[in-house]
Amino acid sequence: MSKHSLTKTEDKRYHCTVCNVIWKSRPSTNCPGVHRYEYGQVPNNLILESELAALNLKLKEGASLAAVLSVSCHNLYRLEDTELIDPSLPEAITWDERRRRNLKTIGELKKLNKKPQDGIKPTAVARIWDDMKDKYIWIDLYSDADTEEGAIQDKFITKSSLKQNYLLSESWIKRIGEPDRYVTNPHSRKAAPMQWFSSQRVENFLAINAEEYARWLITRARKVEIYEQNSEAIQAGAEQWRAMQYTRRNNRGNESNLVAFLRDHEEVDKKIIEKQVYSCLCCASGCAFNSGFLCAVHPSGLSNLPCPDFSRRRKT
Repeated sequence: MSKHSLTKTEDKRYHCTVCNVIWKSRPSTNCPGVHRYEYGQVPNNLILESELAALNLKLKEGASLAAVLSVSCHNLYRLEDTELIDPSLPEAITWDERRRRNLKTIGELKKLNKKPQDGIKPTAVARIWDDMKDKYIWIDLYSDADTEEGAIQDKFITKSSLKQNYLLSESWIKRIGEPDRYVTNPHSRKAAPMQWFSSQRVENFLAINAEEYARWLITRARKVEIYEQNSEAIQAGAEQWRAMQYTRRNNRGNESNLVAFLRDHEEVDKKIIEKQVYSCLCCASGCAFNSGFLCAVHPSGLSNLPCPDFSRRRKT
């Protein structure tokens, strides 16, 4: 910014020969050093710096400022001083341009019972903000000439279905990768978004890991069988444990260091306890009684986790 290079016009106004702006009185602002345009006056060969990313463009190295827009001095650059960010993308356009060209998204095509023709590439793309992913993403756009009748079949599997129908654990689901879609939870807006996985991607993953997946199902079946054989005793033991925790919470002045640690590290210890429960179910010292699932070695309970006396139960 510098001072304006002022001259007086015939009607006694002030004109800057650099930014080409006219005032009725001497301006107190600084000169941007380049031509200043008002809204609706910008030539087609100039583009706002703030609009570059939405059009898949970035400035070339050494690009110089061409002009500014309005009194706010938004930077304008020549189109020849820009280059593509991702050359593999189709033409990037604004949403206003999409409406003028009557291009449609996949979702809009579905409402019209249409879909893109097989093997056809998008006519263009537009950038939108995705609240779920917390970043900008590109949306494919298609012209009517590149579509055909027939609704697009969405084949997605929810994370809960992967656990219930495919019997996959959290560690297995992490191996599949990030969800293909995040969808607002229909039961509660405050709840975490639902995670959807492509059924084809899940099937391919399981086919590649078929042998390991088969072993996992067998191992899981054994765990379930052990639990079902002792479910009543385990539930009784869990109720007894919750009652003990309630009593200890009401007598915190007399609680042991271990209980205090458990209270302060609740989430971490849930995983430790779950792991120990599984070990107890598979341990030769575990016994099921009407009063609960007890250990022959530690009938009064463990003082330290994990148990140092674990011995796997023999198969019967």
